[in-house]
Amino acid sequence: MKKKNEEKYRQIITITSHLIATEGAAMVSTTKVANLVGISQSNIYIYFKNKDDLLYQVYLSKLATMQASFAQMQKEDLSVSAQLRAYIMKLYQFATAHPEDMRVIAQLKIMPNSPLFSGNFPFKDDTKVVRKLIQAGIQAGVLRPVDPELHLTIIFNVIRRYTSNPANADYDPDQFAPVFEMIWAALKRE
Repeated sequence: MKKKNEEKYRQIITITSHLIATEGAAMVSTTKVANLVGISQSNIYIYFKNKDDLLYQVYLSKLATMQASFAQMQKEDLSVSAQLRAYIMKLYQFATAHPEDMRVIAQLKIMPNSPLFSGNFPFKDDTKVVRKLIQAGIQAGVLRPVDPELHLTIIFNVIRRYTSNPANADYDPDQFAPVFEMIWAALKRE
């Protein structure tokens, strides 16, 4: 059995991410990825169990990049409300700095029969940080008492749509302020 090469693994993830961002998640095939990496298709399976595992690992890599941008926020002594508001701003900053990552995450979430929701791949604890924050906001009475996924969907999709418009591509918190307030109004408990 061939030994895994960390650089080749990263190259596969990078090329797959770019394919997802430019062509859509449904258009990714292990054959296409292998050709672009310059390896045989069977070598993809040294690194990933199957295509679903490849897509799942791409998602986790993008999520890890996103989570890293929230690390400082978690260390600060903020109220739940302040943490939630900081999360929205951090996600906006992330989206303007990493638009391709946002497209990849969105593509993988909306993909028909997405491996993210198949139940075959467990989410690691570090992927649940924001869900825990949303749940804390609901329990504290700051957020509307609805499924946390609805809150996450509102935040992610509004920010992704806003930052995907070329006119809004540059980070400008003043320009984002009305959008931020719209998101916050949709989430907060009356």
